[in-house]
Amino acid sequence: MADGLAEFEDERTLTRDLLWFLDMTTGPDGQRLSFDERMDEVRERYPSDHYVIRALDLGMPERVGAVERATAWLSSAGLDHV
Repeated sequence: MADGLAEFEDERTLTRDLLWFLDMTTGPDGQRLSFDERMDEVRERYPSDHYVIRALDLGMPERVGAVERATAWLSSAGLDHV
């Protein structure tokens, strides 16, 4: 899988951070959730040894960073109520 993904550059941009923020703060039915609520919701749906949970844990530092950067940008743009 790593070989297949290697052809795609990880776009470390505000756009990526905002997309991740939206994904990490929106529930499966479109409801707004905090980042922590969303992570809890995902963990409730899958067993602890499931690949989704392993991927979630492995990428958590990147997810947290993206959400923090997106939140800071939204606040600086006067959109912190979003």
